[in-house]
Amino acid sequence: MLRLGFFVKAEGISPIQFLILLQLGKQPMYGYEILKVLREQFGDIWEPKTGTIYPALRRLETRGFIETKLSEGKDFYSLTEKGEEIVKEAGELLEEYLEFAEKYYRFLPSPHRCRIMEKMRERLSNGRWPVFLPFHSNKFEDKETRIGNLKIM
Repeated sequence: MLRLGFFVKAEGISPIQFLILLQLGKQPMYGYEILKVLREQFGDIWEPKTGTIYPALRRLETRGFIETKLSEGKDFYSLTEKGEEIVKEAGELLEEYLEFAEKYYRFLPSPHRCRIMEKMRERLSNGRWPVFLPFHSNKFEDKETRIGNLKIM
């Protein structure tokens, strides 16, 4: 099976284009709305500009991944079937990565797991990352370690 990096490169999709497809997978949006969502998600890490978003939208439309409809005086973008396919396949690959991450996490010594949990807690509390945890610590840790991890959450 193709890995996400190869998949995106094979389809000729840039990382920003892929992020846009993910947003449009949730609902149709207009350009500035996409820009605002990406700015909120990335916080002070990266600030997308209109000069990046709108050309990316045009390229995605040219390639047949999205379509534009005028509504309320705004161009709303939505995924086409081709765009939905890419998002679905990428989601399946992401699930594979998360399964691998869960297995990998099990083998880390406890101090490393605690640092990872702390970083995830910080990112989630800032609202910058999607709210999901790719592992459930109580499945594979002893009671003392689970309690320690819960304290840092």
